[in-house]
Amino acid sequence: MKFHQGRGYLGLICDASGSATILKPAELTAFVVSFDPKNPTSFTTEIQFPMNYNREQYYQRLDGTQQVMGCWERWVNTWDEAQINANGMAYGRFIAAPQPLVSDIEFTEDGSMIIGIMDRFAHQGGWDNYRAISGDRTQRNVGSVGDIIFAKNNNGTFVLEQGENDTKSTPAGFETNDGPTNAGEYFWGDFFTGSDASHHETTLGALAYVKGKGEVAATVFDPLAFNSQGVMWLNTNTGANNRVYQVVAGLIPSFGKGGGLGDIEALCDLSPLEIGNYVWEDTDRDGVQDPCEPPLQGVTVNLYDATGALVATTTTDAKGEYYFDTDDGLLPNTQYYIVFGQGQVSNGAIQLNGDDYMLTQSNTGAGANPDINDSDPGAALSSGLPGSIPNGLPYISYTTGDLGENDHSLDAGFFITEFDLALTKVLSAGTPGPFVPGSTVTFDITVYNQGDVTATNIQISDYIPTGLMLNDAAWTQMGNTARRVTPIASLAPGASTTVSITFTISPTFT
Repeated sequence: MKFHQGRGYLGLICDASGSATILKPAELTAFVVSFDPKNPTSFTTEIQFPMNYNREQYYQRLDGTQQVMGCWERWVNTWDEAQINANGMAYGRFIAAPQPLVSDIEFTEDGSMIIGIMDRFAHQGGWDNYRAISGDRTQRNVGSVGDIIFAKNNNGTFVLEQGENDTKSTPAGFETNDGPTNAGEYFWGDFFTGSDASHHETTLGALAYVKGKGEVAATVFDPLAFNSQGVMWLNTNTGANNRVYQVVAGLIPSFGKGGGLGDIEALCDLSPLEIGNYVWEDTDRDGVQDPCEPPLQGVTVNLYDATGALVATTTTDAKGEYYFDTDDGLLPNTQYYIVFGQGQVSNGAIQLNGDDYMLTQSNTGAGANPDINDSDPGAALSSGLPGSIPNGLPYISYTTGDLGENDHSLDAGFFITEFDLALTKVLSAGTPGPFVPGSTVTFDITVYNQGDVTATNIQISDYIPTGLMLNDAAWTQMGNTARRVTPIASLAPGASTTVSITFTISPTFT
């Protein structure tokens, strides 16, 4: 049984014990089913495969003689000489009658499944033991013929191994049409060749997988020498044997080539993977984290994957820091979008504690390592990004490294926006003068947006000087003040616009 991403996975065998066929019965089938641990009332079959596939030999001399096959057999509970000898016998005592048992399940980083198959008969028979017949003193050496199966995760569907990168050539007995699809076993490195013979299927059924290592550990017999037990690390990319370790040796202490080792577990934690980490107020707007510039607390930070699906969300703390790590579902060598201020942005500014904050300039850090003190979101706000990522937000596109490659340089700087409008009023070029009582005078009023935010609904008023009378339908008079009837709808930062106002000089003005 294995628990993975909130579900339980259980290995099962249809044991074919009632079949009339001894070797490779059609009824013999392996299953992996999943269930909800919080409500384990039903099961979903994730994968199933018949166990009547081709296998390599349990034992064979280098000259091809004394062959004992490794075909899976129906389960048996009593000593059945015909069945037990069906795979052959070497030297009058070495036998194998492998009966499969799904014994272990592991998952890789991409959700692919590695399945350990234990040989039940190796535990029934034992090594250098009497036959299980009352009063019998005939010795037999029962070897273990386990297996290790790879099921690739293909968008949530598990696909059985489709071949091997087998570099085995001689000696005889190695196959390329074995494995559960008869196209070659994926983990082909589970063998041992000694001075005069080979064992071609040496795994005992226990597995351990540490993410980021690229290999699965499996218990095996004969890791380094005949009549020993230990651990083999098989490459999850090539199926080859990376290395081995001998735990125990000797015919009796090691159970010879039988099932002498139990389960194995990795005691180390995964190397951490964490990204973040700082959001601050860039008071001088230079894009550099200067001394005494304060952190920004309360900024929402969301992590999206490359498809635009939300992975995790957090908020900057009192130190302006935020982090995402493996507990949030962060994966190595994977593209993400780090998005700032979702639900807090209006007109491109983050609204926080009564102030509006605009994004500062990016990638202008100082010193020998400028990336650790700069601001990383680009000037362009999110637009048309995948999935559910909203438009109009500051963001960083980032690809993680390997496990252990933490990155705390993903920072964002903001400055408080200023609302700053200015205007000038000059005599219009269309009415240059000279002027006398009764003349028409026009002025041009230019409004400048010197602030950081777009100004909207701008209402302009002008004082009416003594001796002038308002003569402009676009304006209305209120006492000695003229107010433009139609406000300026919008004025972007750095932009300006000009309106005119016309007066008549009073006939009695002197």
